Amino acid sequence: MRLLRACTCLTLAVLFPTTAAASPTPILRLTGLPAERSFGIVSSAGDFNGDGKGDFAVGSSARVCVFYGGSALDSIPDLVLTPASGSFGLVSGGGDFNADGYSDLAVGRFGGALLYFGGVSPASQPAVTLSLSFFSPAFGAIVTANSDLDGDGYSDVVVSDVQFMGPVEPSLGRVFVYEGAPISNSTIPFFLDPLPSRGGFDFGLRTGAGDFNGDGRGDVLVTEGGNTDTLWSRLYCFTGTVSGFAPPTFVHAGFPIAVAGLGDLNGDGCDEAAVTGRTVTCTMTEPGLSCTSRDGAVL
Repeated sequence: MRLLRACTCLTLAVLFPTTAAASPTPILRLTGLPAERSFGIVSSAGDFNGDGKGDFAVGSSARVCVFYGGSALDSIPDLVLTPASGSFGLVSGGGDFNADGYSDLAVGRFGGALLYFGGVSPASQPAVTLSLSFFSPAFGAIVTANSDLDGDGYSDVVVSDVQFMGPVEPSLGRVFVYEGAPISNSTIPFFLDPLPSRGGFDFGLRTGAGDFNGDGRGDVLVTEGGNTDTLWSRLYCFTGTVSGFAPPTFVHAGFPIAVAGLGDLNGDGCDEAAVTGRTVTCTMTEPGLSCTSRDGAVL
């Protein structure tokens, strides 16, 4: 692998083998620069360079490092992405936003989400920047981007703005769903807003996507609240329809830390979702930590 040894920092990202006889010894350990914050945000990058091998990305507030798969992994990133301004947020990959056969990456940035297109020699500059017509500092920091929600062959992007002052006062938060053929900054997104009766906060802090009811249209999971360990949170599902998304259905309450669509794990035609969190009633519990896996048919 090539480029500078720039992807080292305070927090660790560790890769473990996944064979049947796998040992708990990591096959690769990545550390970060002392000045970096939040290093260790890991995402699959699909096959970003089109060589037939899976790739992955590790992000921090200052950069995203892309590592290409191969027979011998090392700690030198193959591609380093840096923001022209501001700070990076989450990174989400594996989707194909322009349907060219290469996996792409969505990188959250405060003020606008960035889309990087894969290829034999991917560019280090974003191909598309998703932004609002007015500046909103929290827009774009949280992204989910590995599902084709409308079935048109192009992956779609879910972008959150947890500080958006929407129509539900005093609610904070709105989720924007960009469906594209292909996606561009001129794409008009669907809006997902919290229930008027709840008057919540931090709507969109965590999102996940998939076809949870098996109708061929993508659905979106969104949390509301829960930005600290002591604040109760609610999880909602917005079901995809011909004209957009139906009003949200309440799914779960607790202290979710992460939400993710898992694909169709049991082959029943419905995608599954996982929720991890603190002190949440679910299928597997330990003191202070819980894990929930919900079958898509329930949603």
